[in-house]
Amino acid sequence: MNADSNDLALEVLNRLFDRIDLNGDKRISPAELTTALENLDLAGAKEIADDVMAKGDADGSGDLDFEEFADVLSRVEQAGLDQSFRLLFMAFDTNDDGFIDSAEFAQLFAFLEIEVDDTSRDVLFAQTDLDSDGLISPAEALAALGNE
Repeated sequence: MNADSNDLALEVLNRLFDRIDLNGDKRISPAELTTALENLDLAGAKEIADDVMAKGDADGSGDLDFEEFADVLSRVEQAGLDQSFRLLFMAFDTNDDGFIDSAEFAQLFAFLEIEVDDTSRDVLFAQTDLDSDGLISPAEALAALGNE
């Protein structure tokens, strides 16, 4: 990814972090993560949150700072595509086809309240869509997170 798309991807990650950090203390607690996952109507939200916390809480503080949050998202092994990432991905796959299309990608930016012009969003989409099939797979989304 180029510098502009890296900046935009980092902004998406920051906005997602801020949306989950309900009390604004720059840390995501297990309860905040559970609430965010429940708001996405994910079954097993508490179990998913517990799994993410166990994988991401590197300093043992009981919550996630931004670096730990970014790290846990980027460390999900592409081969395994663990359940917590799959479920988060599915929350943005609104038509349940297993991929994020350009309309769903635009909705992600709207959800995160990120203003981006159509051209920049299209460039980021194209750079994330590694096989150029017009769809972002979970593996492509993970690859984009890993390139931060």
